[in-house]
Amino acid sequence: MKIDEALIKIEEILRQLDPLILFESSLGKQLNDILRKLRDEKREDVISDIKKL
Repeated sequence: MKIDEALIKIEEILRQLDPLILFESSLGKQLNDILRKLRDEKREDVISDIKKL
């Protein structure tokens, strides 16, 4: 359950980021992909993406 709680916190943080950051940098694009996957509840994909950062 701790992973799910962490993913919820990550989603909350990502939603607070400036939208320009999410679209204008390569890291931002990666974070935006993670946020999209969180919305789609693709937990394993999110964990894999976070490990790549």
